[in-house]
Amino acid sequence: MYYNEKLMELKEKIERMNKVESVLTELRKQKKELMNKAESLKQIKEKEQEDVVQLEGRSLANFFYRCMGKQEKRISKEKEEAYVAAVKYDAAVKEVEAVDRDIKKKQEELRSFWGCDREYQSLYGEKIDSIKASGNQEAELLLRLEEEMVELKNQTREIKEAISAGKRALSQAESILEELDHAENWGTWDLLGGGFVADLAKHGHLDDAQDKVEQLQIYLRQFQTELNDIKMGGQLKVNIEGFLRFADYFFDGLFADWTVLKRIGNSKEQVLKVKKQIMDAISHLQKMLGIADQEYRMRMNQKEELIWDAEIEMNAK
Repeated sequence: MYYNEKLMELKEKIERMNKVESVLTELRKQKKELMNKAESLKQIKEKEQEDVVQLEGRSLANFFYRCMGKQEKRISKEKEEAYVAAVKYDAAVKEVEAVDRDIKKKQEELRSFWGCDREYQSLYGEKIDSIKASGNQEAELLLRLEEEMVELKNQTREIKEAISAGKRALSQAESILEELDHAENWGTWDLLGGGFVADLAKHGHLDDAQDKVEQLQIYLRQFQTELNDIKMGGQLKVNIEGFLRFADYFFDGLFADWTVLKRIGNSKEQVLKVKKQIMDAISHLQKMLGIADQEYRMRMNQKEELIWDAEIEMNAK
């Protein structure tokens, strides 16, 4: 019976266990920050709660319909701030709920690795003793190569998981841009006399964009969590600054100016900016994936050259 397969299996589990523990630490930190943020936004929102309720909650269409003079008078600056806080509060609450789901999922995965580190250390010690007893240097080299291959295999899996998270975020960003393009087109028609139908269509697309922005914020948080645990070496740098505050920047852009078309333009700039950051990150990750795959194949070739006759058999138990 060979030690190798069992050792490699246990080593993979330990590497994954360490990754999950690291992610859990990051998720708990994010949850605490998000809960503090949500509480702060809730206090601002409740200062003008009655007026926010009159605007029917969180719909951007209702907000713009009111603040652009479609009603008898525009809302006050204080009421606008309360409404902005209400929109951001809803986004923050959804993030907390998403983090909670991620934490539960990772905790369940972590339980499946219980005891694997102790089992690995015990079996690893037995193999080292066997190698020393045999005086076979090739077997010692084989063991080291296999450990390196396990690390590269886990690194490859983590990079692929990060790329997958990045692609989800990228697809969502592109969908938001489509909604903003539609809103912008309807807004232009509105200026040219499109009337009530154009106005409703424009704001309807903004509502759709709002829902998608909240989901994109969740995807960006998940993407950054994956990136945080990947060691970037050499020239492979990923600019992820601002990922966790994207929704704030987006909504600030929408509420920054009284001209709806300019608001939409500001928001498109924010989405395009984060889209470029996502694409840059994915590009760097794909380069890292290529390097990791090359390193793995190199060690696989070295291992094959040693041939399995260099392995040390353990006595049947």
